Amino acid sequence: ITLFLGAVGFNFLNAQTGITDSLLQIYKNANNDSARTMALEQLVNDQSNSNWLYHNAQILKIAQNNLRKKDLSKTKKAFYMNAISFYYNSKAFDYIEHDDIRSAEFCHRRSLIIGQLTRSYAEMATAANGLGYVKQYLGQNDSALLYYEKSVKYHRAAGNDYDATAPLGNMASIYGQKGDVKKSLEMNIEVLHAHEKNKDKFSTAYSLINIGQIYQREKDFDLAENYFRRALSIRK
Repeated sequence: ITLFLGAVGFNFLNAQTGITDSLLQIYKNANNDSARTMALEQLVNDQSNSNWLYHNAQILKIAQNNLRKKDLSKTKKAFYMNAISFYYNSKAFDYIEHDDIRSAEFCHRRSLIIGQLTRSYAEMATAANGLGYVKQYLGQNDSALLYYEKSVKYHRAAGNDYDATAPLGNMASIYGQKGDVKKSLEMNIEVLHAHEKNKDKFSTAYSLINIGQIYQREKDFDLAENYFRRALSIRK
């Protein structure tokens, strides 16, 4: 499995190189800040891009400059406020990577507040999932579950059912730690079906392994083997 995932990552990064170059051209040549901001957000989402933190800072700068304009329309104001919400969520990921959990929590909270003001369910979902991670990291699993539940709700309100797999998977992990095998399995299977429906082979294999490990811990070795074999078959 490790070799298979490594090969997929290599091909993915090669494909992303061309996308990154195209987005940089859009950012440099766009004749308005809205287009530049959208290109920058895509560049930030590709965190294999070593300059993503710089691009994230540019989003904040552009948004703040536009929000100072007195004649800005309500639509544009919401757009740039959402861009700042995006900035804080992305900045939080960097803090998490450097184990600065409190700063990450601050950023996700700022993002959630802004998202609530503009009713941007996508940013609210990301912020709630991030806050769930923070609470889980701090050992506050009950609080983490509440945030993950909110994240699922926000993703679905935004029409992004597939993106709800991230908080669902996090909830499954907590229920597994609590010893609630039934709930952990139910959520892992829900996540698996979403990955299969989306034809996401990488994530499907990962979900199959997670479920196999649950059955392995429950000493149901036949079912565990079945799921492990299904994960291995995705290599073919």
